[in-house]
Amino acid sequence: LKYIYLIVVVLLLFGCKENFEVWKDYNEDFLTKIAETETFKTTNDGLKYIDRFNGKGAIPKQNSMVKIAYSATLSDGTPCTSLDTINYVYNYPIGIQIALMQMNRESVWTLCIPYDLAYGVSGIKNTYGNYIIPPYSTIYVKELELKEVVNY
Repeated sequence: LKYIYLIVVVLLLFGCKENFEVWKDYNEDFLTKIAETETFKTTNDGLKYIDRFNGKGAIPKQNSMVKIAYSATLSDGTPCTSLDTINYVYNYPIGIQIALMQMNRESVWTLCIPYDLAYGVSGIKNTYGNYIIPPYSTIYVKELELKEVVNY
């Protein structure tokens, strides 16, 4: 019985790894295709963005408190996060931090965040252990709005 249990666990682990590798490939293809079809600029870190509206206010630093709003989807269009909140810049995923520290108050950007600047190889699970955001997920943010820089 122990051996059957071990075999099942090994098969599940390898099966999950293969699924994540397929998902990783899908996300890398998505990044390539979106770069070809839209007018995205790319930072040195690999974040893809479009400056939709350039505000005129302060530019936050990593330790600034900001008020932002955005809705994000996975590369396949599945909704994953939506925020309208006040928080410190450093509490957001790296890709959003990179964007915020280049945006003026009241700016609106579209982002395409590669997995290594989003939630990485571990993804995010809910309290039941199910993935909300799978490993290797590219995050697409249609509109990231920097509403206010509370302190800078």
